[in-house]
Amino acid sequence: MKIKKYIANTLTEGKRHIIAELGEEAVILSSRSVSIPETGEEGVEIVAAIDEKQDASKLVEDKRSALIKALTRKKAVNSDQSNVSESSDLREEIENIKDLVSEISESMKYRYRGFLNDGFAKLYKNLIDGGLIEKYALEVVARVSSYNQNAKYEEAFATARKLVVERIDTIRPLVKKDKRQVVVFIGHSGVGKTSSLVKIAVVNKILSKSNILLVSADTYKVGGAEQLQTFASIVSMPYKSVYKSEDLSKLLKEETDRDFIFIDTSGKSYKDSDYIQELKSFLDVIQDPIIYLVESAAVNRKTFEISIKTYDKFNPKGLILTKLDESEEIGSIVPILSRSDLPIVYMSSGQRIPEDLEPADRAKLSKLILPDEVV
Repeated sequence: MKIKKYIANTLTEGKRHIIAELGEEAVILSSRSVSIPETGEEGVEIVAAIDEKQDASKLVEDKRSALIKALTRKKAVNSDQSNVSESSDLREEIENIKDLVSEISESMKYRYRGFLNDGFAKLYKNLIDGGLIEKYALEVVARVSSYNQNAKYEEAFATARKLVVERIDTIRPLVKKDKRQVVVFIGHSGVGKTSSLVKIAVVNKILSKSNILLVSADTYKVGGAEQLQTFASIVSMPYKSVYKSEDLSKLLKEETDRDFIFIDTSGKSYKDSDYIQELKSFLDVIQDPIIYLVESAAVNRKTFEISIKTYDKFNPKGLILTKLDESEEIGSIVPILSRSDLPIVYMSSGQRIPEDLEPADRAKLSKLILPDEVV
């Protein structure tokens, strides 16, 4: 591996030097602000690397050429089906094609692995497997390397766990207070709003013997109100439903002796402007609501990001992250959570009430992204 350090006036200028000398396949390992010796002005120091033994683009191109040749041979065999031995060759070629496609896919997924030493290459692969996008995975590896370039894998792994989640905010869960608290659960359909509401209600009833009212404002989903009503019956909590903002306003004026009023809202698509407007009309009649956005960790990264941005207009206090047990690549949402001002308040990993709910925990989240068994 060829590693070079560049000092430039700006990051953009430094990148131009890197591309000119090392090529577009070079990887930036670290960057930091420095004082330029010649001028004394502030600039940037960039450390970049390129693997001279293995060029990723050439590797992919070689495999692509091999695949084309294999397909050409396959076509030739197909032109003469009468030849039994060639039919056997065809089966072998198909298997070879599958292997080549798999190798190309592997090369692209971990295309910078060859630029790193064995320990950091393993760490990079595990970060990608955990769902982190390539740019974020490389950033984590570069930061770990900046602390100790000679770190053993176990040490690098432990450091990476902390770095992956260090920019994700968390807040304390609900606690009983002297005054009534109205808690509203919002989010699109299928993310687990109703079950999250019931879990939190049960926890507060058990821990602080709170006086709780469950309210359904789900005016869209068939059976939506009935679902919460069933839960309320099971956990022995009072329940009411409202269908208009006026109904909710009246209810809030009447139910003044509660410690908590938990309100379950409709779960239509965030793309439905009528739904968003109706949700706003409900929230407008509540004084100082505590709004929790509920989102599934199992949705794709784009859906998760759009959801966070869409519901941001309602100023949610915290995020309830559900279905952690169903997500194969939790790391895919880490950059979104790191950029967002919305802290996580609860995490949920199953359907059991209330066992599968817990307060937000960065350490627990980091272990879901980088499980112990990969060490």
